[in-house]
Amino acid sequence: TYVLIPQQLLVSDDLEIVGDGMSALALSGQRIDRLFTVTAGASLRLADLTVSIGQSDEGGIIRNAGTLTLERVKVARGLAKRGGGIYN
Repeated sequence: TYVLIPQQLLVSDDLEIVGDGMSALALSGQRIDRLFTVTAGASLRLADLTVSIGQSDEGGIIRNAGTLTLERVKVARGLAKRGGGIYN
């Protein structure tokens, strides 16, 4: 498990993260913040991994205003007022 702290990763260009499987790679926010914010015009592709334990007002794991592609991704334990896992 890789912990993404102290703040979220701001995706303002194209980004692709590919793991070796949902049980092999996990990215965690440790309830400190959401993991990713994707800005308008940007794209995020996640594949073969788990993203979990994020917290924010909108999108506990991912807040998306761009293009988001998830392939074989487990989204778990996100806490938010709107969009516990993903706010789109």
